[in-house]
Amino acid sequence: MIVGMSRAGGFGPGADELEVDDDGSWKALRSAGSAVGGRFGGQLDPDVIARLHTEAEAAASAGPPVREDAWSPGAVVDTFWAGEVVAQIEREAPLPGPWEPVAAFCRSQLEGAVDAPLAAVQLDPAGEATLRHVGSEVLSTDGSGFSVEATLTGPDSSTLGSWTTTVDAPEVIEPGWETTLGLGRSGFHPEGGQTIGLNVTFTMVDGLPRPVALWAST
Repeated sequence: MIVGMSRAGGFGPGADELEVDDDGSWKALRSAGSAVGGRFGGQLDPDVIARLHTEAEAAASAGPPVREDAWSPGAVVDTFWAGEVVAQIEREAPLPGPWEPVAAFCRSQLEGAVDAPLAAVQLDPAGEATLRHVGSEVLSTDGSGFSVEATLTGPDSSTLGSWTTTVDAPEVIEPGWETTLGLGRSGFHPEGGQTIGLNVTFTMVDGLPRPVALWAST
């Protein structure tokens, strides 16, 4: 592995992860914070691979930055690898010296991973609201389905109502699969700046069971 990253803590259900192998192939897991969650991956260009090798070597040679302060309550912690050397910092905080390019690349790659799905589920809030498989590989789940919570919110961010349901799903979700959430049954009829926020959670199985949370709004 040239570089890697994990992000955990805060109020998310699990950790997001990124690994870049020596040949420039990369894979990522996104579990919270967007309308798409699951496995992602691709291949980096040769010039990017060469640059990463140089930046990783510089970071590893500098050694792990020293941290003396305790983590903030509820902190989201970013952990970075340069080869076998590890550095940790709170989310979006800068890392010193040679670690900065490694952190900047990993954060950007993890954020943009949603554009390269391998086996993921996307939440579309339009109409009845839809869940659909995106990517070319099957996605395994624990078979418990999708837990859905819809919240009607006023223009001042006040909560005006909520609705919950469970949507069945197969243990193995194939490419091309999709299903609606039946949002019309909520009885919500947004008007005057009101919106509907959707939180959908499920458990994917990627070696181990991993909780995933999707979020989108109308």
